[in-house]
This record gives sequence, C-alpha cells and structure tokens, in this order.
Amino acid sequence: MKTVLLAAACAFFAPLAAAGCDDPVGRLLSAEGVVERRGADDGPWQRIEPPAEVCRGDRVTVRPPGRAAVQLQDGSLLRLDENTTLHLLAVSRDTQTELGLIEGFLHVITRMRKNFSVTTPFVNALVEGTEFSVASQPGHAQVVVESGTVRTENPHGSMLLPAGAGVEAVATDGPRRIEVRPLDALRWAIHYPQIVWHGEAELAARPAAEARVLREVQAKMVKARYAEALDLLERSGPNATASANTRISLLLALGRVDDAIASLGRRADADDATAIALDAIMRVARHQPRAFESAQAAVAAGGDSAAAHLALSYARQARGELEDALAAAREATRRSPQNPFAWTRRAELELSLTLASEARRSLAQAGTLAPDFPRGKTLLGFAEMIAGAIDTARDMFADALAADATDPLAYFGRGLAAVRSGDDEAGRRDIERAVLLDPGNAELRAYLARVYVEEDRGALAAKELELARRLDPASPTPWQFDALRKLRDNDPAGALVDGRRAIARNDNRAVIRTPRLLDIDRAMRSANLAAAYSAMGFENALRVTAIDTLMDDPASPAGHRLLADAHAETPRGEAARLGALLQARLREPIGRTPLPPQLDTRATPLVGGPRVLSPEDTSDLFERGPNHFFASAQAGTQATRGASILASRAGARGQIALGHFAYRRDAIGESRDIDLTATRLDGRLAIDADTVLIGEVASGDRRGGETVPQLLAGIGLMPIRIEQQAQRDAARISLRRAMGLDTELIVTGGVQGIREKSFDRVTLPSPLPLGPQGPFAERFDTDLSTRLHSREFGLSFARQRPGHRLQAGLATYRQDSRTTNAPTLCCQSGTEPIVLQPPDTDRSEIEHNRLFASLALEPSRQATIFVGATHDTLSGPSGVDRLNGKLGARLQVDSATTIGAAVIQGVKGPKYREQAVEPPQFAGFDQVFDDIEGTRWRLDAAEIDHRLANGGIVGAVWSRRRLDVPGLGCDQGDPCLGDWNESRHRAYLEWPLGDRAAATLAWQFERQQFDGNRANLTTLPHYLRTELVPIGLWLKPARHWTLLLEALRVRQRASVFDESADASESRNADHWLANARIGFVGRARRIEASLAIHNLFDQALAFQNADLNRDPQVPLFYAERSVVLQASVRF
Repeated sequence: MKTVLLAAACAFFAPLAAAGCDDPVGRLLSAEGVVERRGADDGPWQRIEPPAEVCRGDRVTVRPPGRAAVQLQDGSLLRLDENTTLHLLAVSRDTQTELGLIEGFLHVITRMRKNFSVTTPFVNALVEGTEFSVASQPGHAQVVVESGTVRTENPHGSMLLPAGAGVEAVATDGPRRIEVRPLDALRWAIHYPQIVWHGEAELAARPAAEARVLREVQAKMVKARYAEALDLLERSGPNATASANTRISLLLALGRVDDAIASLGRRADADDATAIALDAIMRVARHQPRAFESAQAAVAAGGDSAAAHLALSYARQARGELEDALAAAREATRRSPQNPFAWTRRAELELSLTLASEARRSLAQAGTLAPDFPRGKTLLGFAEMIAGAIDTARDMFADALAADATDPLAYFGRGLAAVRSGDDEAGRRDIERAVLLDPGNAELRAYLARVYVEEDRGALAAKELELARRLDPASPTPWQFDALRKLRDNDPAGALVDGRRAIARNDNRAVIRTPRLLDIDRAMRSANLAAAYSAMGFENALRVTAIDTLMDDPASPAGHRLLADAHAETPRGEAARLGALLQARLREPIGRTPLPPQLDTRATPLVGGPRVLSPEDTSDLFERGPNHFFASAQAGTQATRGASILASRAGARGQIALGHFAYRRDAIGESRDIDLTATRLDGRLAIDADTVLIGEVASGDRRGGETVPQLLAGIGLMPIRIEQQAQRDAARISLRRAMGLDTELIVTGGVQGIREKSFDRVTLPSPLPLGPQGPFAERFDTDLSTRLHSREFGLSFARQRPGHRLQAGLATYRQDSRTTNAPTLCCQSGTEPIVLQPPDTDRSEIEHNRLFASLALEPSRQATIFVGATHDTLSGPSGVDRLNGKLGARLQVDSATTIGAAVIQGVKGPKYREQAVEPPQFAGFDQVFDDIEGTRWRLDAAEIDHRLANGGIVGAVWSRRRLDVPGLGCDQGDPCLGDWNESRHRAYLEWPLGDRAAATLAWQFERQQFDGNRANLTTLPHYLRTELVPIGLWLKPARHWTLLLEALRVRQRASVFDESADASESRNADHWLANARIGFVGRARRIEASLAIHNLFDQALAFQNADLNRDPQVPLFYAERSVVLQASVRF
C-alpha cells in the first residue's frame, strides 16, 4: 500500500546560481521556463536544467510561466505546474518515498509497491493506487485519483476514493467529495498544438518594433522555448492584436489554460479569425463541444488566415474526416508558405494517410524554414520507423528530445522504437514519460499498458487500460490491449468479450485512420481473437475469423495464417492449407514470429494437425522483436515422441529463421510406423521501405502407413496403404513490393524435388492358384514410386480503391517425373513373391499455366460482390484448356450477422502444385481442393453466421460440388471423365458460459458419390457418407489451468463394388468417442503444458478415407486409446 500524507511546509525565493548534488534521488526530465532547487541546508535557490540531478531534502520550484517533469530513482514520475514548490523529503525503492507539496499542482505516476507520501496542510491519504493529482492552494487542498484507490483523512475525518473521484479539505473540516473529471484536474498538463505564425509579409505591415519582437518570439517558438518566448513578448509592452494572439498560443503551449481562456474572453474583436481559431483548438484538445463550429467560424472570419485553416484541420480530424483535414492543412501551407507549424501539421496528416513521400517533402520544407524545429524531427522519426529504419528513428527522436524534452510524441516515438528493438524497459520508461507529459491521451495510456503486459505487470496494465477507457470511452485500443492482456493471463472468455468490444468501436478511430487503415485495424482486431477461440475449442469461430480478417484486409499475413490453421482438420483441405501458408509467408513483416517447418508437412498424422506442435500466433504489433525462440516436445503411448524447435533473429532490415521438427508414432496393423522430419531455413531482407526479398529452403520426409483402419478393408479389391513415403526438398525466392497500403506486387519462383513411394496391399477374397498344384496367392501388392522435379513462377498484382478491390496475375508450372510401378502377387508362407511383370517406368512432362483475375465491388459498407475468372491450360493425359468463372456475394445484415454465397468453377492442377500465388479462397469459400490432377469442378455454396454478444457464434454452411474426374470410374471418352458429386454441410454453436466455461456443439455432414457404372470402380468407394457430431465443454477451474472435454459421434456408411460378387457391398459404423485434455498455462504463456487422452474408452473403430488419391489425411481421432503429454516454452 502506498501512503500519501498531505501536510505543510514553506519556501522562499533566492537569486539564480549553479546546481550541484551529492545525494541524487532523481533527475529533472524537462523544464519549461525557470526551474530552481534549494538544498537541505537552506542555501540559495539555484536554477537547474535537464538532466540535472535532485537530492534528498531538496526543494524544487517552478517559476511562472512554466512546467517541469521529474523522475525519481524509485521510478516515480512527477509533473509540476507553475507556482509549484515540492520538498523531496525521502526517496527510496525499498522503504518509503515522502514528498511535501508546499504549494501548487502536482501530478504523480508511481508504480512502486510501497509507502508513498506527499504533504499539504489540510489532508492525509492512504493510497492503493498508481496515479493521482494533488493541489495545495491557500486555504484548501484537493486530491483527484486517476487510477487506483485512495483513502483520504485528516484529524476531522476520512474518505475512500475510487478511481475518477476527488476530495477537497480545509484545516477545520474533514475531506468532502467533489465532482471532478480527471481530465479537468489535469487541464494544465494537456498538450495543445501551435497554430499561430506571422509570415514576413504580415510582419512587414506591422510597426517595426512589434515586428522585431515577433520575429524573436517565433525564433524561440520553433525551438520549443515557449517560456522564454512568452517572457520576451510580455516584456515588449502593450500587446497589439498579432502579439495578443501569439501570447494566447504561448499560454496554451505552457498549459496556462485558464489564463488563455481569460485572455480570449477579454478580446473585443469578434471577427479576429486567429482568436476564434485558438478557441477551436482549446475545444478540440479538451474534447469539448462546438469545436468544429468554432473552426468554421474562424475560416469564415478570415479565409486568408493559416491559423483558421489549421484549426479547421484539427477539428475535421476530430470528426474522422482525415482527407478533409489534410486539405485544410494544405490550404494553410498555401496561405502561409513560411509557416513551419503548418508544414509539420501537413506532414503529420500525410503520415496518417500513409503518404510517406509527400510527408517527407513537407518535413523537408519545414526543416528549411526552421532547421531546429523539434516537432519536425519527431515526425521524421516516425517516417523512418514506418520505413523500418528503427535505429535511425531512435536517433531522430533523441535529437528531437534534446531540443525539446517536453514533447510527449517524441517520447512515445522513442519508446515505441525501443519496444520494436526488443528493449521493453527503455520503451516503457519513455512511454511513461509521454503519459506524464500528456496525461489526457488515452492512446498513449493504452500503449503504456501494452508494454506493462510484455513485462508481466498485468495488474498495472489493467489499471492503465481502465483509465484510458474513462478518458476516451469510444477508443477501441484499450479494449483491444485488454483482450491481449487477458489472453496472456489465460482468460480467453474475457478476451473474447473485450475483443468484440474493440471491433465494435473500430470505426471510432476515423479521427486518425483512413477507411483503408480502419479495415486493416479491424482485420488485426479480428485476428487477435483467434488465440482465444483456439484455447476454448471454437474451431468454427476460428474459420469465420480468418475469413472476416481477409475480407477486411486481403493482404493480412495473420488472416492467411489463421485460414491455414482453420484447415488443419478439413477433409481434403491440405492444398488450401498449404496455399494459405504461402500467402502468409509472402507477407510476414520483419520481426514477427516465423512459421515453423512442420506446417509445410503434408497430412501430419496428429489429431489437430501440425499446429499442435506450433507456436500460437497472436498477430499483434508488439509481437515483433529481434529474437524469437520456441520449443515443444511431446511423448505418449504407442511410442509417440515428437519435438519442434524454432529460432529467429531480426534486425532493422532483415530476419533469418531456422526450424526443425521430428515426430514418430507406432502405426496400426500391417502399416509401417509413422516417422516425420522437417527442416526449414528462411530469410527476408527489406531492400527499401516498400520492397522485401524473401528466400526459403526447406526439406521434409514423411514415412508411414494408415493411422486408422479403413472401413471397407477386405472387401473385393479395396487396398490398404501399408506405407507412404514422401521426401521433399524445395527452395523459393520471392519479392513483394507494397506501393502504399493500396497496391501490392508479388513475384515468386520456386523449385522442388520429390521422391514419393506408396505401397498398397489387396487381400484377395480367396486364394488364387498360381499353378495347377499351387502355390496359392493370398494378396496383391503394388509398389509405386515417383521421382519428380518441378519449377514454377508466379506473379500477382493487387490494387484497392474506395469501393473496389482488384487482383490479377499469372502462374506457370513445369514438372518432369518418372514413375515406376512394380506389382507382385504374394503367397503362402515360405514362397517368394511373384513379380507379375517387370517394373514399368513411365516418364512424363506436365505443364500448367493459369491466368487469374478477381474483382470485389463494394456498393455499400454492408455488401460486397465478387466477380472472377481463371483460364487453365494443363498438358498431359488429363489435358485441359478451360475458362472458369466465379461469382460471389457477402452481405453484412447487421453488426453481428453475415450471409455469403458463391458459385465457383475450377480445375485441379498437378498434385504437388500446392503453394500458388493465387489466393486459396474466393468470396470466403475454398477454391482449392485435394482432387485428382485434371479434375474439373463446380462449387455452389452458401453460409450464414451470427456472432453472439458474449463472444460466441452460431452458423451454418452448405456446399455442393460436381466433379469430372479423369480416369476414375469412366470407360470411354477422350479424356475419360468420371462423374462424381460431393456435398458438405455444417451447423455449429460455440457459446461461452461465463468467464470459466464454454460449450460447443456442431454437426458436420459429407457425402461423396459416383454417378457412373459402379463396376468400373473397384478400388475406391462409390458412395461414402460421413456424419460427425462433436460436443465440447471447456472449463477453467483455476487461473493457470484449463480442462477440455469432448464427446464425438462418428457415423459412416460406405459402399464399394465387389467384383467377385458382381455387386456393391456396404458397411456402416456408428461410434461415440470421448477425449479429455488438461492444460497448464504459465505467466505470459511462456510455458505451457498439457496432458491429453484421446479415445478415452478405447473404442475399436474403422473410418474410410475419402481422398480419391488415397493419400493419407490428418486424422480426426486415434484408433485406440492414446495418452499424450506435451510441453512448450517460448520467449
């Protein structure tokens, strides 16, 4: 508990002298005007300037006009208004800090968990808070609590104050509550922008003496020496109109708001445009009404006034009219081309609108007019940071602070750059200083809280975010960062609620973001919910979130990563998953956690897919940093063992990452054991701010057979896959150029070598005699091996404009392959297998070229229409030359409900052309499937989803696909095409049940049917229907622990033609499975562990693979009870 004791002391003034300090307890951060210290020995007052040290027993005073900021050695930050005298009685990190407020206004931010005392004559307080203000004035004192809880007391009584409350006390009475807004109590500390400037033409028309003084005053203003400028102006004699307006502007710069308001009130000239503009600026800064009307009145009163146009610029920004705000700033530079305030304001808005080149030109003009202007250096620092030059940006911010240590924006910029460089402590110190210098800025407070989260100071972050919400209830940022804080504290249910509130408030940031940037923000906020959905088992919400993210920002790497995760267990969805991963890798910013190598592994035989051993992606700006490390290990029954390690190092313009993955598990029956390895090395280099070069080298090896017995095994000629081997070595180089936020060009090329081998076995219905007297064959084996080399090239161009998005490109793929087929018959024990024929080797060359284009039209914010087409030419046995059309629509019925529909035609390219430059989705629906090479298909699909108020979701998806499959089930035609139909439907409800529980319920239906002559199809099911009903319950019994329970009903009916019986034979399966997982999440999610039991009651089951290529699929469950222990660490 901190203690604030408010009791009296005295002070007097003495001449200026040099300062010295033997026992420093803090230092002066900034000084506006004259700041003096007096030692404990009651010696003379001495003037001090930053970064002067202050000692125990010192008295520090701020002479009018001015303000000062002090940082104590315990980390506490103090802001002193003019006419304030503070006595530093004791300062300690370990025991007690004791201050005496003799007179004036003091704002304190302290984060130390110890006693903290301040004295005035009228009241004592016991503080359980972190931020408060104290005013000591003749006859009374006030305490206002910004954050935390304060118990105030004096000999006449006591009172407990929550955050946002205040008291007043006098010597003869106890504390009494007063109504006060924290922002009102800190109005002297608010930052007000400068708008008044007198050009040479105007000064030439003034009396020579006044013009000379104004030139000297303005020379000090551009150096941020406002107190000196005001002193010079007030010593110059009676104020003319120009001098009076400059004086008011300087009063605002120094926080003397009451004096500025009084001066404006005394002005008799109601037509003075500059005076009206100053009134508008005060209203904007203090969030007061009629700011826009006042700015309009200023322009009406004087259209030639640059100050009026600057005030209108700030007022329009406050209304979310950024383009109009920039137009007003440009008009100000036209009216007053020598005004450095106008040029920096223009540059500020150009940076907000991502017009980096224009902003640099504006800043160059400001630098020509005022080379020492600190605000210009600050904005140039942000321009460098946007360009990725973090070290250069930090130097620019340091230069700005050396010239003006009172600028909160410069401290914020330097702090943000430090965080981006991985120095959270230095970044936090600077952002704390920014908050001290601009305490009414909710965005600064939210970012400070975000750094507290990174430092595992969640309680402080929560208080700061609560204060930010009180200061600006409309801002989404505090809600967004609170959601991330709750995620790190293992509170996904709370994170969902706060995340949805952030999304609902997203468009409120129109005051600082363009519509395009708002879309990107909304995409980021949606993506950040994914970790919460994943933790609670909300798989459908994860998929919807990925689609929503990409609808708002098609270039979002987080959205593509989430889309890949959502396909982890999608039947025949590996091509779509791998395609989404390429889209993510092409757009990942430098400094983000790279993608682990196992994600590139096809059909990883783990329930949950390759993401099980992968780091969670939180998709947040602050996840960027110079170093990332992740390691995970898994062990369990069936000799299961696996491990993954990933490390990366990033600099200002580059990043390199290396990862390795290994996994092994015993297989079932005759199948070979599962054995996987994958290694990946990738790097990216920022050639300039807009262009990134990406290089990748990857190697993977997958061996093993089936993970679940096939339902139709043993019927007719249905084979069992004993083993599938696939070794892949690949390299890719890509170039991405982002020309602003609206235009993107991607060029990519890759090569790969693949060695694939499959070994299938058919158990014959009855022994087959191989001679008159035997022996007899009992099985038929097929050993098929393929070696291929491929090379590909892709190009994509995308442009977004208000009302529409366009993407077009081309892709070409060449493949040389050699396939060897070695069929054998095998026999009774002791007899060697009989080779039916010499191995047959087939060499082939395949070429696949594709042109693609899509257009998204937005007739309104609620509706989007999608139109697209592709042209495919595919050589080889499955040759295709076809134009495919696409049409889709999405309608935002209300803020919670979305309807979508699409009709898509397509052609499946070569099997291993999985990672293409074309997006794997169109209008929110898949347009890539794991089909047989050359398959022509048409998809009809529709969906609806509704987001519940508590973060849950309910929805349904309907889809139907008609396929013409080359060589599968057909007996005539050139090419020979089999007629297949596929249906997939889904309905789901995912519902949080408070902070500690959530429930999921879903129904998934899939039907695959061959419509031709069944006798032509003896090795694959001609009919397969699957229904899954997963029911889940997520519980959080303790802060760090979670429990996930699942019941899964599996129903399947499959039919295959049995040639020996000359008829179809069907089998049915109906099983209930139970799964359980208990998980531990450490602080900041750096350590996680889980114990999972799959197929809890050891149900014997079989499940038919629906892949027409007969390739392995990601299992939805294990065929026998499996216990798996997993642990991971990251930093």
